[in-house]
Amino acid sequence: MDSNPLIVLVGTGISLLVGCVAAFVIAVGLSSRLMKSVSAKTEANAYLIAGSVEITGREDHFTHTTEIRQKIETDSDSGGTTVDSDGFSGKSGKF
Repeated sequence: MDSNPLIVLVGTGISLLVGCVAAFVIAVGLSSRLMKSVSAKTEANAYLIAGSVEITGREDHFTHTTEIRQKIETDSDSGGTTVDSDGFSGKSGKF
């Protein structure tokens, strides 16, 4: 038996390639066959067997909420000097 490292390396590479291709073909074949019967339902009744369940009430319980906050920018050039009834002035707005 020839134990040339190049031949061993090429043989290992070919074996890995053939194994990966075979695994891919099998996985694609199985997934396409299994996914034909899968589809999303919009009503809960679609998941029930007729007469197996009697629903007597309807109520929603929200466990999570999403809150989005956005800062409302104001006009920053609105500052100025004001004078009160005693004649004193004070600055307001931007310093």
